[in-house]
Amino acid sequence: MKVALLLVIFLFGIAGLVYLLFFAGLFEVKTISVRGNTIVPTTDIERPIRDWLDQKKFGIARKSNSLLFSLENLRAIISANISTIDSIKSSRTSLHEIIFEVTERKAVGIWCFQPASACYLFDKHGTIYGQTFLTDGLIYITVKDFRSREIKIGDSIADEFYRNILLAKEELVKAGLTVIEFSIPENSFAEFHAKVIGENAPFLVKLSQMTNIPEQINSLSLFLKKTSGSTRALNFEYIDLRIQDRIYYK
Repeated sequence: MKVALLLVIFLFGIAGLVYLLFFAGLFEVKTISVRGNTIVPTTDIERPIRDWLDQKKFGIARKSNSLLFSLENLRAIISANISTIDSIKSSRTSLHEIIFEVTERKAVGIWCFQPASACYLFDKHGTIYGQTFLTDGLIYITVKDFRSREIKIGDSIADEFYRNILLAKEELVKAGLTVIEFSIPENSFAEFHAKVIGENAPFLVKLSQMTNIPEQINSLSLFLKKTSGSTRALNFEYIDLRIQDRIYYK
């Protein structure tokens, strides 16, 4: 009789504990706050969070107890669903509220894969995060890639071409040149081009990853200063810097 009574008391205790933990609302997530987003709608960020919190295991939703799940898992869910988010922090301000601090990706440039006629935004890490349209390169770095490549949202383009194009853009700007766009020829292993604004019309600057790009562009700057105002300077079709310590032009 005593054993049965103790068993009943134990079961009632367990049931009461389960009720307090999961059904009484003492630890239930009731408020989700999202901060820092300016481009991504708040509802787009909240949706995967709420879907995840509403998922049930053994008939109990995750949101029923905020202490029994990992915020790291939630952050991973958001990052996996929204490519425009660079990073996200989270914290519990109370047993009922979770705050998410979002940092969105900022576009550094536009990378266009010409055979597929598809253009994507990329950030400072070289991560492709959104499809867009081709624009001029005065606001963003614009790259026309004529190589045959397969790419999808979330992929990285941070290869040698990417790094050298960023370097070339920086050095050309230092030299006082305005870059319209870059291009990578089909089947190229080292060569890439920059289209810049000349005295009369745009011309190509042919570059190679096999040369010292800052030194070559410095030589280009000196060359242009010498030819400034001449008939020759007005009619460049291209200037070739692909061979170290040499400048060829047409």
